[in-house]
This record gives sequence, structure tokens and C-alpha cells, in this order.
Amino acid sequence: MNGAYLDSLGWTYFKLGQYEEAEVNLVQAAGREQTDPTVHDHLGELYEKTGRIRLAAAQWELSIAEYAKSAAADIEPGEVAKVQRKLENARVKLAKQDNATGMPKPE
Repeated sequence: MNGAYLDSLGWTYFKLGQYEEAEVNLVQAAGREQTDPTVHDHLGELYEKTGRIRLAAAQWELSIAEYAKSAAADIEPGEVAKVQRKLENARVKLAKQDNATGMPKPE
């Protein structure tokens, strides 16, 4: 039930395309490791891959917020930039969806 192990297991399932199993483990990992930006990034990836862009964006926002709270020595700038790009792309997709329908799509 270690959050880091659950994240690793969930990420492995994700890479194997076993999204249901991945979600179970990544959601548990996020619950146990609420301040780990990588866990939120992984859950965001899963949500994006399964078409839940709004949930993905929310996880990437949490990831960036946790990176901002981290000590500078613990942060890889490249990782933060990747998450920021994912978030920006998700926001563009959401804006297009919202403009096409005239209202936000529930997730």
C-alpha cells in the first residue's frame, strides 16, 4: 500500500495499455502521496489517454502546484516544463470543446 509502489505499478499498467488497472493503482497512489508531483502527472496522463481531459488538466495543475512547493534541488526544470506543456495543451483542447458545444463538457 506504499504510494510510490502503487504509482510504479499503476504506471506499468498504463504503459501496458491496461487502463482500468492503472487507474485503480494511480488513484490510490495519489491519495497516499498527495504532495508528489510525479504521481499527479501520471494520473493526468491516464485521464488524458482515456479521454478525460478536464480531469487530466486538474491533475497537472496539482502537479505544478506541488513542484512549486518543492525545494529547488528536488526539481528537474525539464519535468516541470513537460507538465506545463501538457496542461497548456489540455486547456487548448478544453477551450475547443467548450466553444464547439457552447458549454463545458462534464467529466
